[in-house]
Amino acid sequence: MVIGDFDHDFQEFEQFVKLIPNLKCLSISGGVGQNILDAHRWERLITSSLPRLETFHFRFSCDSMDADDNILEIFQQFQSDFWHRAHNWYTECLLTSDNRWICTIPCPLYR
Repeated sequence: MVIGDFDHDFQEFEQFVKLIPNLKCLSISGGVGQNILDAHRWERLITSSLPRLETFHFRFSCDSMDADDNILEIFQQFQSDFWHRAHNWYTECLLTSDNRWICTIPCPLYR
């Protein structure tokens, strides 16, 4: 499943994906607030509602939040054993003068 320009609350997304527990591949991108970039919340959602998810790609823009203060802390959340060892999902933090992104490697839907 590919979702581009995602701009909803994470809670709405959680309710939606609970209806498709057999999902194996998910790519999602958007410019969103901090709640979608909660690695621990993603971990709980994937473990409880998406047990068959094999491929997960995301790219989230962080320009609307206090990105300079929080972006590296948020990025560090995605460096745990759940992401690296259990799933082989790796992320990077991209910084430009006017925007910040956290995305999986390779970065999906990059335009």
